[in-house]
Amino acid sequence: MINLASDLTLARRILSETKSRSYELIWRENKFRFASARKPPRDALKSIVADILQRHIAAAIDEIASVMTDEIEALARDRLADLRTQLESGDEP
Repeated sequence: MINLASDLTLARRILSETKSRSYELIWRENKFRFASARKPPRDALKSIVADILQRHIAAAIDEIASVMTDEIEALARDRLADLRTQLESGDEP
């Protein structure tokens, strides 16, 4: 029955055309009319994998950018502190 629900328009048409009341029999006689619930088309799989990879790449880029920004800010603060110390002590930078 779950597979019948994969395409409600088609399921309604089949149910209105049949004289049977057995869902099992209706499914057995008409399952070829529905797309496979177990194996999506190869292009669909490629698209799904591409979308997942794109999301992972975007997340990785965001994480790397965040870490780099933090590191650069920390280095800049350290350098600024060094320069202040040198100025206060009269040393040349």
